[in-house]
Amino acid sequence: MATRYNENFKIEVVKAYMAGDRSISEIAADYNIAKSTLTGWVKKHGEECQYKTTTKTSQEEFESAYLSTTTIHKYMNKDLNLSAIVMRKKPGYKSCKKHKIFDNLLKQKFNVDEKNKIWYTDFTYMRQPNGKFRYNCTIMDLFDRSAIASVNSDYINIELAIETLTEALKKEKPNNGILLHSDQGVQYTSWEFVNFCKDNGVIQSMSKAGCPYDNAPMERFYNTFKNCFYYRYTFESVEQLDEMTKQYINWYNYVRPHSTNNYMTPMEFRYRA
Repeated sequence: MATRYNENFKIEVVKAYMAGDRSISEIAADYNIAKSTLTGWVKKHGEECQYKTTTKTSQEEFESAYLSTTTIHKYMNKDLNLSAIVMRKKPGYKSCKKHKIFDNLLKQKFNVDEKNKIWYTDFTYMRQPNGKFRYNCTIMDLFDRSAIASVNSDYINIELAIETLTEALKKEKPNNGILLHSDQGVQYTSWEFVNFCKDNGVIQSMSKAGCPYDNAPMERFYNTFKNCFYYRYTFESVEQLDEMTKQYINWYNYVRPHSTNNYMTPMEFRYRA
C-alpha cells in the first residue's frame, strides 16, 4: 500500500531541497522517500516554495531576494542540463614569510552548542569598477553561521584582519578564550595579529596547509557570497560595492535560511526563545 503524505510534509521537503545545501539524493535519503517522489513534489510545489529573486540593484529589491543563485544553478546543471557561469580568475597574491603557525584545535568539529565560542575567518576578493581588486574579510560564528563582522578594503593585509576582528570583538564582547580558526595566511600568522589576539584573549587555531576542508564552513560562506551576491551584480562605484556588501550581509543574517539552523536564519537561530 502506497504511503500517503500530507501537504505540509511535502512542502517542508521541497523547501529543504530548494535551499540548495544538499542534493536530491541526500534529501530523499534524509526524509526516507524515493527520488522520483521528491522530483514530482518539486515540480508541483516548487513555485510556491521558491525564494523571490531579482537582478536589480535597488536596496528594497535586493533585500527582497530569497532564491539563491546556487539553487538556480543546481536546477540548470542537474535538471535542465544548462551551462553554469564561469568563475572569474583569482588575483595573484604576493607570498610572505610566515611567522607563527598554530595547531588545528577545531579538527573539523563544526557543531557548536553556544554562541561566541568558536569563530572562523577568511578573505575573498572582488573586482572594482576601475579594474582593481577589493578584498573582503569576514568573521563568522560557527554556532549559527552568522556573519558577525565583515569589512572591505583595497588591501589584503594584517590591518584588514585586525580591523575585522576588532569589529567582531566590539560587537559581541565574548569571554576570554574564544577560538578563532583561520587558514595559514600570512595575515593571521604575523606577529602583529598574533599579539593582537593574545592581548584580547583570542585563541588561534589554523587549518592544515592546503586543506580547505578544515575551514569548510567559511569556504561555503564565500561560495554563497559570490553566487548569491557578487556574480549577480554590476557595480558602478566602490561605494556601491561596499554598500551592497553590507546589504548582502544583512540579508544573509536576517533573511536567508540555513540548513545547519534547521532552516532558520542565523539571527533567528541565535536569538530563538
